[in-house]
Amino acid sequence: MVISFTITNIISLNSFNTTNKMLYTFEYTNQMEDILIPSKKHTLKLTFAEAFHPSKLNIRADHWYFTYKLSLLDNSLEFGKWFTGRFWKLKGDDIIVFEEYFNENFDAKPIEYDNDVALQLFLIDFQRNATARFSHFQGGQFEVLELTEDDRIIYQKKLHYQTSEFEVNLDSLKFESFDSII
Repeated sequence: MVISFTITNIISLNSFNTTNKMLYTFEYTNQMEDILIPSKKHTLKLTFAEAFHPSKLNIRADHWYFTYKLSLLDNSLEFGKWFTGRFWKLKGDDIIVFEEYFNENFDAKPIEYDNDVALQLFLIDFQRNATARFSHFQGGQFEVLELTEDDRIIYQKKLHYQTSEFEVNLDSLKFESFDSII
């Protein structure tokens, strides 16, 4: 069972137990609002969908997950799947890398623990007018560091206070064109 709901403006959830009653306080953030991402060619939009918490973990602020849909601002192109809201701009605004949920459907297999959440990276290259997905990861989060002069993306996977660094060459990725759409 996934605990999910829509609340306006949540940054942290503090819980404390007083005589077996759980009290929750919500603080303000913009994580539950749409995010506009301008680039040289197009403006992208991450549209907030919902927040969820793994069902078998105690309610804590650092275990909430936010889901977004990614599209062009005018909604003429939607990039499918669900996104976390985290992204990195590389090479000016020509390349944008998004953290994307690998989970196809959050209801099909319940999210009970953090390790049930799987991620991958989704890259949009506006010079190529193409997208690519890479680097599946279970239960942690990504941090994209840089795009080198020789077109290697350097990124990290973070899990339980351990960080591992990886790299991928842009030419080794399988790109899918979206030329005909935009």
